[in-house]
Order: sequence, then structure tokens, then C-alpha cells
Amino acid sequence: MLLSRAARQTNLRGTLPLSRKLSIAAASQGFARPAHRLGTSPILGLSASRSYSLWPSWGSKSSIPAPTQPSPDASTPEPVESVAGVDAPVSPPIELTQAEPNVVSDAASTALDALSSSPAAHQMGDFAAAGFGGLWPSGWVQTSLEFLHVQTGLPWWASILVLTAIVRTSLLPLNLGLVGNASRLARVQPQLAVLTEQIKRARDAGDSAALQHAGFKAQKLLESGGANPFKGLLGPLVQMPVALAFFFGIRNICTAGLPSLKTGGIGWFTDLTLADPTWALPILSSASMLILLETSAIEAQSGAAGHTRNFFRVLSLLTIPIVSYLPSGVLVYFVANGAFMLIQNTLVKIPAIRKRYNIVDKPAPPPGAKVTKSPTFADSLRALKDGVKEAASKAREQQEAEARARARANPGKRN
Repeated sequence: MLLSRAARQTNLRGTLPLSRKLSIAAASQGFARPAHRLGTSPILGLSASRSYSLWPSWGSKSSIPAPTQPSPDASTPEPVESVAGVDAPVSPPIELTQAEPNVVSDAASTALDALSSSPAAHQMGDFAAAGFGGLWPSGWVQTSLEFLHVQTGLPWWASILVLTAIVRTSLLPLNLGLVGNASRLARVQPQLAVLTEQIKRARDAGDSAALQHAGFKAQKLLESGGANPFKGLLGPLVQMPVALAFFFGIRNICTAGLPSLKTGGIGWFTDLTLADPTWALPILSSASMLILLETSAIEAQSGAAGHTRNFFRVLSLLTIPIVSYLPSGVLVYFVANGAFMLIQNTLVKIPAIRKRYNIVDKPAPPPGAKVTKSPTFADSLRALKDGVKEAASKAREQQEAEARARARANPGKRN
């Protein structure tokens, strides 16, 4: 029995590793006790002699299973296999160093800072929460701008342009009708001027019959010409409230410094809450007003209309330094409004539109009549001075007439 076991051990030594051979040699020389003293079978002895590693052994090659050997004596220490015979455990694929958590933390804090610094998207009701909106016309403008910005996704500068276009388009029929009325009024203006002078002389002379007759002729002239001098007042009564509503509505939300308006511009005026540092928007606004005067549909060449035109020419230049302090959002409205008024003047020249709104041409001067030139700025200044002197003289004459009337009413009373 012992010889057969030794023979089997000798045959297996050629196939076992060196460490296992040393272990078998030590056991064969009497260093191990019989297996029955441990109370285990040879198979259990083999499993008890295997060493286990706490590290995972992924990627390691499978070793050849060792044959069943007698269990060594419990009191005899079993030789430990050489470390070189066992594959080294593989390190985990990713191992964070001490500096890497700090890098991740810095990147996360940078991303959070960027998100916190970027303005939140504007939502419906933000103007109302900030105290804007309401039932005033300026509040309607603010609510309409907010609706366009939120529902369409347009930036603030584009929302101002679109709302201006909508309002100007809705007022276009009214404005074209007023242009037609002004053209018909200008056509009968020469005859109306003669009748107006007759009315003035009759009033000064106290001739009620002549006054009534001249007034009746003037009324018939206006009716036959299809002109109404009081209809011209409808334009300022409608357009002035609209312009003021846009001005105060946009200015109030811009001066409040709302975050979304600080990035709502384009080009060189990205911040709509600040004034334009380049003065480009004020110059464009004044230029649109000046071009509108020069290309107006009803040409005014002489008289009071010519002086009024010169006054607005000077005013358009003086407004440049004045409006330069306004927020860029207000100037965007000024430029857009002037541009659409220029479009309106272009539409007036279309024959179909002129026929639809009865826009007539200015009558040609009669043959042999002296053509008056447009007044210059010097002429307008002289006319202004003469007008002031005439108004002061009329005021003195009226005071003297009232004093004489009081004296006649109370002849016994002296001042």
C-alpha cells in the first residue's frame, strides 16, 4: 500500500509545480500525520489545503487541478506556495486619486455658477409680479409685449418691432383716410383762404349779415370738395395716446432693469435697459422723422405750413441729444414707428390706394400766377418774430377795447 502510494506520487511529481513537489516530498518523509487523525477524507484534505484570495481573480488563467493528496498533520505547518506561482490580483479599472474629487467638485460648482448667473426664461405673469401691466394703455402695451415674447419666442427687440407693426397696420385705414381728407382740403385751400379773409373783415366790422353769408359759402365749399377741417383733429387724438402708451410702457419696463431685457437686444445694443453709447439709434430716429417730413404726401411749399415744416426740421435735429439718454428699447420703438410711417407714405403714392381713399393731387397754380418758394429758416424766424409782435399788439388792442367798453357802461366811474 505504501509502495503503490509512493509510486503514484513519483508519477505525479513530473507534472506538478515546484512548490507542490516540495510539499509532497516533505509529506513522504514523515512530516505529515495519517489522514484519519484529522477525521477527514483525502478530498476534504485537498480542499482544506487550498488557499483563497480576498481579491477578485478576473482575467487570470485557470490552473490545472492538483491530484488528491493525503492531509498533512494539523500540528505541522503546511508549506505555503510561492507568490510567484499565483497570479497577482488585478487592480480595479478606475481608482480616484486624492486630487480627482476636487476637480469634479470644481467643475460642478462652475456649472452651477453658470446656471445661476444666466437669467431665467421670462414667463407670462412676470410683468404683473413686478408691478407692470394693468388697465392703463401703457399696461396694455406691456402685456402685449410679454405675450409676443413668451408665446412666439421672439427676442424683446423683435417683439417691439412686431407689436409696432401690428398697431400701425391697424391704424393704416384711419391714417390713409386722413391723408385723403388733407389732400381734398388742400385742393380747396385757395378759395377757402379768400372766404376766411371775408369772415375776418365782417367780424371786425360787426357786419353780421356779411359774416353769415361768408360762413355759408365756406361751408358749401368744404362740402362740395369733400373736406372736413375738423376731421384732421382725429389723427392727433388717436395717435398721440398710442405713441404715449408705447413710450411710457417700454420706458418703465426698461428702467426697472428686468434681467431678461438686459440681453433682449441685438448687435451693438444688446442691453435694452441702457442708452445707446454709439448714438446710432437716436440718429436713426431723427433721420426717419426728417425723411418723413421731406417725403410727406401733401407738399407744403409756402405759408404757415412751410414755417411749420421748418420748425419740425429743427426739432428733429434737436431731439438727437435729448433722446440719447433714453433706454435703447424706447429708441427701437422710435425707429420702428418712423420706418412704418415711411412705408405709409410710400403706399399713398400707389394709384389703387389713392383711388380707394380719394386722395387727390394738389391743384396746379393758375396761369400767370407767381409761384411762391418754400420759406427758409431765416424767413421762418422772421415770421415767428412778427407773429409774436402781432399777438402782443392784438392783446393790447383787446385790453384797450375792453377798457373803453367798461367806461361806456359806467360813465360816472373813472379808473
